[in-house]
Amino acid sequence: MHYKPTRDYIVFLLGEKPTTANTIQLPDAAKKKYEKELQESISGKFVEIVAVGDSCKEIKEGDRVMLGNAIVIPVEFNGYMYGTVPEFSVIGKIVNE
Repeated sequence: MHYKPTRDYIVFLLGEKPTTANTIQLPDAAKKKYEKELQESISGKFVEIVAVGDSCKEIKEGDRVMLGNAIVIPVEFNGYMYGTVPEFSVIGKIVNE
């Protein structure tokens, strides 16, 4: 089973689900802080795309792309955190020429 976005959304891996040292889930206040830091840390960084929606035209699974200042929707699935953004949030991608 895997996570597949709809329409023109793309998904990239952020890492494992955020927890405390004792693997207790973080409270809502800490999750909000994590999400804010996530927004700031993604802008201008390259990420690898792990899933794309059916309407994506330029971005494919496996592409390495740079995201602009996008609102990242965090998604937890199978113990991992993924980021989801619309395809138009991509400002560039690595190509082999």
